[in-house]
Amino acid sequence: MIKRALGALGLAVLAGCSNSTSSSYELLGPVLATVTGAFGGAAPAAGGFEATDEQMRAFPDPLMVVETEATGRRTGFLLQGTNRDTQTWASQDGVTLSFRQGQLVSSRGLGNDLMSVDSPDIRPGRGTVSRVRYRLGGDERVVRRRFDCTLSQSGGETLSIAGLPRSLRRVTESCVPSGAAAADGQAFENRYWITQGGAVIRSRQFLTRELGYLTITRING
Repeated sequence: MIKRALGALGLAVLAGCSNSTSSSYELLGPVLATVTGAFGGAAPAAGGFEATDEQMRAFPDPLMVVETEATGRRTGFLLQGTNRDTQTWASQDGVTLSFRQGQLVSSRGLGNDLMSVDSPDIRPGRGTVSRVRYRLGGDERVVRRRFDCTLSQSGGETLSIAGLPRSLRRVTESCVPSGAAAADGQAFENRYWITQGGAVIRSRQFLTRELGYLTITRING
């Protein structure tokens, strides 16, 4: 199930979750690799998602590119919807990732999913915060785990986003399990690259023990 889930995340391309996203997929379709492997067809190119910087910059709708660290595959996601302060992004095969203030707070369609997160505000970049994660265990039960996290930040860093230099501030969140989670929880470190206005443009975030880390880049939107 885990291998299949990782494959789905790595092989998916942009998808239609509404009329708007269907139109967006048709626009971007010609610049994507053929990735029918997820549906029983031929295997895609090693990188999964393929589009030039120019093509991504010119894409008219919100676009996110997610790389699965365990496989090195990239996936294109379109914005599915916004509910108050939470944005949900979707791939072709129904995988969804939800974010709050740029922080990954849930996944669906991967198996061993992250169900929800009580997430702190990491943007100040200093101090200690608590993070509570609810994930789906192997017995299909939701497991609650609490983590104590330390925030630190570095000065300005210049990253290339779709071929354009962006001056960003990096915030690092180092988390260790606490309480009942100390026995079987896993320490992890999230990194966020943030604009002067407080938007998270790129991040490396821990999903679950089984699925590992994702590198997430907001191209636009």
